[in-house]
Amino acid sequence: MSGDRSPVEKAILGLLRRIPERWEEIDPDALTSAEADALYRMTEAGFVERRFRVRLARVDGPEWVETEVSATGECGLAEAMGPVIEATYPRWKDKFEASRRTTPNSNGGIHSTEVGKGKWRLTQYGVIARDDIGFCDDRILDFVFKRNGFQHRGVLQGSGTSHSCTLGGLGSFTEPVPAPVTVKNADEIAVAIRDAFAAGPATPLGTAAPQGAAPTEAPACVPSSADVVPSRALKEADLHVLQALCALPSDEVHTSARIAEALGHRLSAKTVDAAIRRLINYKLADRPLGPKSGARATTLGRMRNGSSSARHCDA
Repeated sequence: MSGDRSPVEKAILGLLRRIPERWEEIDPDALTSAEADALYRMTEAGFVERRFRVRLARVDGPEWVETEVSATGECGLAEAMGPVIEATYPRWKDKFEASRRTTPNSNGGIHSTEVGKGKWRLTQYGVIARDDIGFCDDRILDFVFKRNGFQHRGVLQGSGTSHSCTLGGLGSFTEPVPAPVTVKNADEIAVAIRDAFAAGPATPLGTAAPQGAAPTEAPACVPSSADVVPSRALKEADLHVLQALCALPSDEVHTSARIAEALGHRLSAKTVDAAIRRLINYKLADRPLGPKSGARATTLGRMRNGSSSARHCDA
C-alpha cells in the first residue's frame, strides 16, 4: 500500500520521476536524508548514473589527488577509481600498508571527500523503472531493496569511468579547500579506495585480491543481476516470449493470443501461456491485474532480455 511506504521508498519513486535522462546538475546538499539514501540505493540498483568529483589525500601528508568519475551499479565506483589507484599507489603504498598493519580494516590513512556539485541521469534501466511507476511500484522497490523474490539477485556490477585525474601537493590538505565539500558519500568512497588499494593496481577492481594481499570487506562483483536467472533455467520458448513481451507496449498487459500473434504464430497460445507461467516464476513477467489477466515483462525481465547486448547501464 502506498500509504505504508517508508520515506526512502517514497523518495525512490519520487526521484525516478524527477531525474532526467540527460545529464543534469545536482547539489547533494539540497537532498533530504531520505533522498540521499534513495539516490545511493538507486545508483547501486543500476537505475541512476552519477558523475562527481572526489578529492583524496593522506591525513599525514600534503599530497592529494582529485578525480572526476561517473559510476552506476554496486561496483561502478571501484572500477572508476582504477586510474586513481594507479597514480597514487606508488606514492602512498608504504604508508597505506603500514596503517593497515596497525589497523587492518582501516582506510589506510586516506581522507576522501566529494567536492562541489555533481550530475545525475537515469540509465536505460532507470527509464524502464520510471515508466513502470503506477503499474508495478512494489516490484520496483523490491528490486532496489533485494526482497520478495529479488533477495538472491546478486550484485549488479554496473560500470564506472574516471574522466580526469589531477595530482597536487602544494600545502597541506588540512588547509581550506576552495570548493564547497560534502561528505555524504565519504564512507562509500573511502571503502572503494581502501579496498582498491588493498588489492593493488595489478589486480582488476571488483575481483578477489591475490593471496597474501590485505583482506577486504567489499563483496566480490559477480555478473549483472540480469544474469541471475541462468539461461539453462529457461526454455527457448520462454526466451522468445520474453522478447515479445519486451517488444510490445510496456504500458499494457498482453494475452497469450496477442503474444503468439506477435511471434508470427511460431508458438501456440498454449505454449505461450506455459512460458509465461515460467517467466512469472522467475520474476521476469507478471500479471498485475490478476491471475487470469494479460501479462507484461517486469523490470528484471527487461534487464534479462537485454543482458546479452547491454552489459553496462548506459542511458
